[in-house]
Amino acid sequence: MLSGMLFRSRSDQRKGAPHDPRTTPPRPLRGVLIAESLRVGSELSGVPLQVTSIQRIAVGDATADQPRHWTLLHFRAPEDAAGQLAEALASCLAPTGGWYVSAPLEAG
Repeated sequence: MLSGMLFRSRSDQRKGAPHDPRTTPPRPLRGVLIAESLRVGSELSGVPLQVTSIQRIAVGDATADQPRHWTLLHFRAPEDAAGQLAEALASCLAPTGGWYVSAPLEAG
Protein backbone atom coordinates (compact mmCIF):
# COMPACT_ATOMS: atom_id res chain seq x y z
CA MET A 1 0.00 0.00 0.00
CA LEU A 2 1.25 3.47 -0.82
CA SER A 3 0.22 5.95 1.83
CA GLY A 4 -0.03 9.54 0.69
CA MET A 5 -0.85 8.56 -2.87
CA LEU A 6 -4.13 9.63 -4.40
CA PHE A 7 -5.30 8.52 -7.81
CA ARG A 8 -8.97 8.97 -8.65
CA SER A 9 -10.67 9.82 -11.88
CA ARG A 10 -11.83 13.37 -12.46
CA SER A 11 -15.41 12.09 -12.47
CA ASP A 12 -14.98 11.11 -8.80
CA GLN A 13 -14.31 14.76 -8.08
CA ARG A 14 -17.62 15.91 -9.53
CA LYS A 15 -20.49 14.94 -7.27
CA GLY A 16 -22.48 12.30 -9.11
CA ALA A 17 -21.37 13.45 -12.57
CA PRO A 18 -19.78 10.59 -14.52
CA HIS A 19 -16.90 11.43 -16.83
CA ASP A 20 -18.13 11.54 -20.42
CA PRO A 21 -15.16 11.84 -22.80
CA ARG A 22 -17.51 13.05 -25.55
CA THR A 23 -18.39 16.20 -23.59
CA THR A 24 -15.60 16.64 -21.06
CA PRO A 25 -11.99 16.53 -22.22
CA PRO A 26 -9.78 14.58 -19.81
CA ARG A 27 -7.39 16.62 -17.70
CA PRO A 28 -3.97 15.29 -16.83
CA LEU A 29 -3.08 13.97 -13.41
CA ARG A 30 -0.57 16.26 -11.75
CA GLY A 31 1.67 15.16 -8.93
CA VAL A 32 5.02 15.23 -7.19
CA LEU A 33 7.44 12.35 -6.74
CA ILE A 34 10.31 12.62 -4.28
CA ALA A 35 13.18 11.08 -6.25
CA GLU A 36 14.91 9.78 -3.10
CA SER A 37 11.90 7.56 -2.48
CA LEU A 38 12.76 5.31 -5.42
CA ARG A 39 14.23 2.00 -4.34
CA VAL A 40 17.89 1.62 -5.37
CA GLY A 41 18.03 -0.42 -8.57
CA SER A 42 14.41 0.24 -9.52
CA GLU A 43 13.21 1.90 -12.70
CA LEU A 44 9.97 3.79 -13.29
CA SER A 45 9.19 3.07 -16.93
CA GLY A 46 6.36 2.20 -19.27
CA VAL A 47 4.15 5.03 -18.01
CA PRO A 48 3.39 8.13 -20.10
CA LEU A 49 4.80 10.57 -17.58
CA GLN A 50 5.90 14.14 -18.31
CA VAL A 51 8.21 15.90 -15.85
CA THR A 52 7.12 19.55 -15.71
CA SER A 53 9.74 20.79 -13.23
CA ILE A 54 12.48 19.59 -10.89
CA GLN A 55 13.06 21.19 -7.51
CA ARG A 56 15.66 20.56 -4.79
CA ILE A 57 14.65 21.40 -1.21
CA ALA A 58 16.04 21.16 2.32
CA VAL A 59 13.73 19.28 4.66
CA GLY A 60 13.67 20.65 8.21
CA ASP A 61 11.49 17.92 9.71
CA ALA A 62 12.85 14.80 8.01
CA THR A 63 12.87 11.68 10.16
CA ALA A 64 16.09 9.86 11.02
CA ASP A 65 15.67 7.46 8.08
CA GLN A 66 14.93 10.21 5.53
CA PRO A 67 17.46 12.35 3.64
CA ARG A 68 17.76 16.02 4.66
CA HIS A 69 17.52 17.19 1.04
CA TRP A 70 14.86 16.04 -1.41
CA THR A 71 14.58 16.21 -5.18
CA LEU A 72 10.97 16.87 -6.18
CA LEU A 73 9.88 15.75 -9.64
CA HIS A 74 6.68 17.57 -10.56
CA PHE A 75 4.88 15.53 -13.21
CA ARG A 76 1.73 15.09 -15.18
CA ALA A 77 0.24 12.02 -16.82
CA PRO A 78 -2.93 11.24 -18.73
CA GLU A 79 -5.94 10.63 -16.52
CA ASP A 80 -6.46 7.18 -17.99
CA ALA A 81 -2.92 6.17 -16.93
CA ALA A 82 -3.68 6.53 -13.19
CA GLY A 83 -3.87 2.78 -12.52
CA GLN A 84 -0.78 2.05 -14.58
CA LEU A 85 1.14 4.80 -12.77
CA ALA A 86 0.02 3.55 -9.36
CA GLU A 87 1.18 0.02 -10.18
CA ALA A 88 4.53 1.23 -11.53
CA LEU A 89 5.15 3.36 -8.44
CA ALA A 90 4.17 0.52 -6.13
CA SER A 91 6.84 -1.63 -7.71
CA CYS A 92 9.67 0.87 -7.40
CA LEU A 93 9.10 2.97 -4.26
CA ALA A 94 11.22 2.17 -1.22
CA PRO A 95 9.24 0.39 1.52
CA THR A 96 10.45 2.77 4.25
CA GLY A 97 10.66 6.51 4.72
CA GLY A 98 7.04 7.62 4.71
CA TRP A 99 4.89 8.86 1.84
CA TYR A 100 6.81 10.00 -1.18
CA VAL A 101 4.24 10.59 -3.91
CA SER A 102 1.31 12.94 -4.18
CA ALA A 103 -1.10 13.38 -7.06
CA PRO A 104 -3.93 15.55 -5.74
CA LEU A 105 -6.97 16.31 -7.84
CA GLU A 106 -7.33 19.79 -9.26
CA ALA A 107 -10.50 21.75 -8.59
CA GLY A 108 -12.85 22.49 -11.46
